[in-house]
Amino acid sequence: MNAKQLIKFTKECIITNWKNSDLPLEVEGILTMMAEHMGICEECRIDFDNAQFTGETLIDFSSKYLRNQSHEDWSCIPNQRTD
Repeated sequence: MNAKQLIKFTKECIITNWKNSDLPLEVEGILTMMAEHMGICEECRIDFDNAQFTGETLIDFSSKYLRNQSHEDWSCIPNQRTD
């Protein structure tokens, strides 16, 4: 999954108010914040794409990579990210 796909899939879920998403509310929130941030932050989109995450769906992605994570773990919010 690349950043554009994550943003697209998340926006589609937001439009339907996450109806039948089968994702926990916390994960829906993280994905929403990630998509909103990556929508305006080219650096985070590039970093996300460079990581070459596997998974074809938001469920695949979240089950592999979002366990015990927060939005701050996925964005360049000042003082949150350490490179």
